[in-house]
Amino acid sequence: MGPGLSRRNESGSLVKVVMGFFENHHIGYVMPQNCLSKSLGGMPEEVLKSLGVPRIVKEVLIDATCVPITGLVIRGRTPTGERGDYVEVFRGFLPPLPNSTPAQCFLGREGAFGCRYLLQEVFVDQLCEEREVTEQLTPQELTELVKEILRVANSEGLWLYMIECEGSITALRILDRADL
Repeated sequence: MGPGLSRRNESGSLVKVVMGFFENHHIGYVMPQNCLSKSLGGMPEEVLKSLGVPRIVKEVLIDATCVPITGLVIRGRTPTGERGDYVEVFRGFLPPLPNSTPAQCFLGREGAFGCRYLLQEVFVDQLCEEREVTEQLTPQELTELVKEILRVANSEGLWLYMIECEGSITALRILDRADL
């Protein structure tokens, strides 16, 4: 089991998780399929028009009691335009416009590495509800997670990922570097 992940209940019930982004912007999401419409239903219409149609690019089944770690990775260029890699780490499901800032890590081409470690207060669960985070990732656990995520998301572009409770990683490249 990976660092900071909760134990899996042997109930056997599963939740369909969708990974995707909006056609007009590169805003990614990793969340239960039933939460997508609930999440979008609370947004003002002008925001929805601006975002465009949500595109589901992958569906994954996970244990219904798992609170995964999710996020996005940009390989090859950071959001500030520098050469390097950028990783966001979010406990729970990553909604289209999260109201809680994830931890953010940068890896420069010259080997410089650093994280803006933020204590996450809430996460979105399988029922689309916000819950209080009771167990924070340590900076060391965050560093180890980022290394593993970068190993799996191993080529340039925009990636979404989900780390399930037993530690398996689903990573999906949704855009090539040229499309960023």
